[in-house]
Amino acid sequence: MKKIKPATTFPKNPHPLHYARQITGLTQAEFAKQIGISTILLKLIEQSRRPLTQRTKDAIHLFTGIDPLSWSKKKLQSTLGHPFNQKTYSLWQMVRQDENEDA
Repeated sequence: MKKIKPATTFPKNPHPLHYARQITGLTQAEFAKQIGISTILLKLIEQSRRPLTQRTKDAIHLFTGIDPLSWSKKKLQSTLGHPFNQKTYSLWQMVRQDENEDA
C-alpha cells in the first residue's frame, strides 16, 4: 500500500517570521499585504523554504519595528531596544500612527 504524503509540510522549527506574524495577530494574507509580498512567498519564508531578503526585512521593520539586524540572532529585537513581543509591537504601532499624523 502506497503512503500518502501530506499536501503541506511544516519544518520542526518554524522561521522567526512565523512567530512575529502571530504577535501581530494578522493572517498570512494580511501580513503579506502589509509588507508588500505575495502570500505564497510569505508562506515559503515561514516554512524556511525561501530566504528573507534585505528588502523584506526592511519592510517588516517599517511595519512591526523589528530590528533588521536581529534576524540573524536567536531572539528578534525591536528597534525600541527591547525583545520583540506584543508590547513592543503595540508601542511601535503607536509610533507609526504618530508619525503618520504628523506627516
